Amino acid sequence: MEKQYEQIEGHVESNPYLNCHINGHHFKCRIDTGADISVIPEDVIPIESSCGKRVTINGHKGIPEKIWTKKVKIDIDELGTFAPERGVLSRKGITGLIGMDIIRQCELHMVGNVFILNLLKESK
Repeated sequence: MEKQYEQIEGHVESNPYLNCHINGHHFKCRIDTGADISVIPEDVIPIESSCGKRVTINGHKGIPEKIWTKKVKIDIDELGTFAPERGVLSRKGITGLIGMDIIRQCELHMVGNVFILNLLKESK
């Protein structure tokens, strides 16, 4: 999959959106190499999804907080289905972040203004 940088309101975004789905619910995610764990909009996480592990994250203003992850399978267009081992975080909003827990399963190249993503192995 190749994705161009996106131009929004006169400036260029450094990471393009990926089209994602959970149980038929569509949402967009940005690639975030600074995130250890992926973050998904809470509105698309199924109510019946089980809890994963309790993790400590640096929340807003750098204050550590413990929160539960959710176990889900994320379908990313043209890449496949991913089920992060530790689960994903949820947050309010309509945009998610694809973190290193998923990126490590892919090959990521940045050539000029193009991201090239390839799936390296089948996810669980």
